Amino acid sequence: MKLKDSFVFAFILIPKQGINVMSKKLILVMGIAVSLSACQHSSNDTSITEVAKASYDAFAVGDMEAWAATQAEDVRWRMPKGFPYGGDYVGSQAVMEGVFSPIGKLWPD
Repeated sequence: MKLKDSFVFAFILIPKQGINVMSKKLILVMGIAVSLSACQHSSNDTSITEVAKASYDAFAVGDMEAWAATQAEDVRWRMPKGFPYGGDYVGSQAVMEGVFSPIGKLWPD
């Protein structure tokens, strides 16, 4: 099992003024519908949670091989442009070389 499922959370900000009550309710219902449609529940939710925990645990102790083993082969990371390590990375090796290594060099603590 590897982390490959996407989880999407939708947040809608509603200004205090300018929207009538019916519009607020419609926006709320639409936000809930979008959030629920993005959720994928399956019988392997527990194993996904276990893999996510293993991923965080491996990262916390610096075991990048164990971290990489929890990632999908085509894991995609997009880092903001303008950062020293900004760009798109595909695969755990690319993430380790393009993101984690520069971060470790820039901020060794």
